Amino acid sequence: MGALVGALLSVLGPRTALIGLTATPATALTEWQRALHDELFGTADFVVPTPALVKEGDLAPIKSWST
Repeated sequence: MGALVGALLSVLGPRTALIGLTATPATALTEWQRALHDELFGTADFVVPTPALVKEGDLAPIKSWST
């Protein structure tokens, strides 16, 4: 588990809710990142596809710039 998050949860107690938000698709996570995500948050309760958020204007599209 992420050491800092684990320590905070221990201090705050079992009634503490941990909410995680990310724009990173699950398919982009490494095995280690996926394991940490699953340990901290469990299974996602709600997922919105990135294209839908971009279309609605709630998320900026990805722009790659090469120099």
